[in-house]
Amino acid sequence: MHQAEARRILTTLRDELVEAEAAVVAAEKRVSALTKLINGYVELFPDLGEDASIGDAGSDGRPRGVEAVRRVMMESPGKWFTVKLMTSELRSREWLPESANPESAVRTSLTRAFESSDDIQKDRGKQTGQVTFSFRPADRTRSWGDGASDSADVSPESYTSPRPALAFGAAVDDRRLERDAP
Repeated sequence: MHQAEARRILTTLRDELVEAEAAVVAAEKRVSALTKLINGYVELFPDLGEDASIGDAGSDGRPRGVEAVRRVMMESPGKWFTVKLMTSELRSREWLPESANPESAVRTSLTRAFESSDDIQKDRGKQTGQVTFSFRPADRTRSWGDGASDSADVSPESYTSPRPALAFGAAVDDRRLERDAP
């Protein structure tokens, strides 16, 4: 690779970063609007209060349910989360649901996030077959089987770049990166 090509790729990556940051801002605005709508319905129909916990913050101000898993995924667009990985991440942030079975509650929140947003993708890992979820604002396919990785990282096979020439691995001549070495 020559410096001119690296400069061109760097410029394109910076442009993608700006677009991704704008997508995060738009998604945060959408989350805020949806939360306001949910709260409005709960105000009109107080008996629905328990169902509204999907996007609510707890009494201590920490996000819960779908809101918590969305925030984690939005911080790492393209990263695939298993239920176990998301449960671990929520535990580290002290956002873990108070439940006898936290993984089940997290699974439910991830499923609800997928069902309520075109930006959340769902797939199965290639090696383990575990269900995985990812925040992918540029990917509007919403179909199963697009090749989720079993690891938390974005895999070259599963990432769909809006600019295919810059998909992971395209600029490294198919050489394995050091972190991928066995």
